[in-house]
Amino acid sequence: MKRIIILILLVVGLLILVNVRFDKAPEDVAFENGESMCFYRQVPASREGFDVSLLTLIQSEGSIFGEFKNLPAETDSKIGEFEGSLVSDDGTTKVFDLSWSSFAEGMYVTEELRIEVSGDTARVGFGEMVDGGDGVYEYLDKENMGAWLSLSKEPCDYFNERIVVEDHLRESIASIAPKEAVLGGRWYVVSLSIDPQEKTGFVVYEDGHIQEQSNFEYEIGEVGQVFINFN
Repeated sequence: MKRIIILILLVVGLLILVNVRFDKAPEDVAFENGESMCFYRQVPASREGFDVSLLTLIQSEGSIFGEFKNLPAETDSKIGEFEGSLVSDDGTTKVFDLSWSSFAEGMYVTEELRIEVSGDTARVGFGEMVDGGDGVYEYLDKENMGAWLSLSKEPCDYFNERIVVEDHLRESIASIAPKEAVLGGRWYVVSLSIDPQEKTGFVVYEDGHIQEQSNFEYEIGEVGQVFINFN
C-alpha cells in the first residue's frame, strides 16, 4: 500500500513539475515582448538586380535575438538567426556581440557577428574569420573590421510586409508570371525590390533560358493573402 501511495505521489510530483516547466516556457521567449527594431538596406548592384539586407533585432534586458539576411544580387546569400548580448552602450551607440547560425552555399556555420546600433542606423561588421578551434568561426580582430554594412531603420510593419510579399513571389512566380517560360523551363526569382509605402515592386526572374523583369503592384488581404498585379 505504501509503495502505491509513494508511486502516486511521484507521478503527481512529476506532473506538477511538467506543468511548472510549461508555465515558465513563455519566459524563454519573453524577448518577443521587448524592444523590436527592424533595419533594411537595398542598393542597385546592376541593371537587373539589387543587393538587399534585412536585420531584425529583439532586445530584452541586455540580451539580443534576431535574424540577419544578406542577399547580394551577384553572389551567394547568407541568412540565419543569432543571439548574444549587449557589450557596450555609451548613450549613443550600442554594441552587440552575437553568435550567428548562418546558412550559405548549402552549409550551416556558426560564427561571430558584431552589430552596432546608433540612432536609426545599424552596422554589421565583416572581417577576416578564423576557426576558434571548436568549429565556431571568430573575427581575427573584431576591433578592426574590414568593412561595415549599414542598414536603415524602418517600421517593422514594412519590414514584415516585404518578407510576406517576397515569399509569395518566390513561391508563385512560376504560375503568376505574365509570360510563359520557354523550352520546358520554370520561372524563378533572381532579385526583388519592394516598396511597402507605395505597395509596388520590381522583380527580375528567369527560367534557365531567358530573363524577364516586371514592375508590379500588390495588395495584402485581411487574412494575409497576397495579390500581385503586373504592369
